[in-house]
Amino acid sequence: MCGIFAAIAMARKFEANALKRLTQLTDLVQYRGPNDSGYMAINLDSGPARPSEAFDIFLGNRRLSILDLSPAGHQPMHDGKGRWIVFNGEIFNYLELRRELQALDHRFKTGCDTEVILHVYDEYGEEGFAKLNGMWAFALVDVPRRFPSSPCILFRSTNACISRAKSSNCFPCFHRLTSTLM
Repeated sequence: MCGIFAAIAMARKFEANALKRLTQLTDLVQYRGPNDSGYMAINLDSGPARPSEAFDIFLGNRRLSILDLSPAGHQPMHDGKGRWIVFNGEIFNYLELRRELQALDHRFKTGCDTEVILHVYDEYGEEGFAKLNGMWAFALVDVPRRFPSSPCILFRSTNACISRAKSSNCFPCFHRLTSTLM
């Protein structure tokens, strides 16, 4: 299984130099994903951050290539609509979901289940995650979708869902880690 890592700046943006440390934290699980690695700093106002920019969200992935061995399965993966995902696990029914979505005019670029999750979300929203059969966890950032003033940031696993919280009290361990990076 892959290794995924996500960090959200709760109080203020991460400084640009935090990117190196967050990348190092992602690489601590290199043993879970020896085939590929990917890192993305995201600004909620403008999308991918430049290396010299402060940023709001970090997504990291250590990939163990199983379903699609090509570079097309690289993560963090984006859908071209302002959404990024890092994913770990396997969606057992991804081929059936893919065919269902293709019948609804969705076009796929990869053969991996990660892309299917992005298309399920595009078509059905959060309710579509109930269609996923498997063992999995992911972090999905949807910059264009805004609740009054913040984007949708989801952490999903087979057994739990956490949407973006307004208070760092929801993530006390995470808050201690990230407050040292800002």
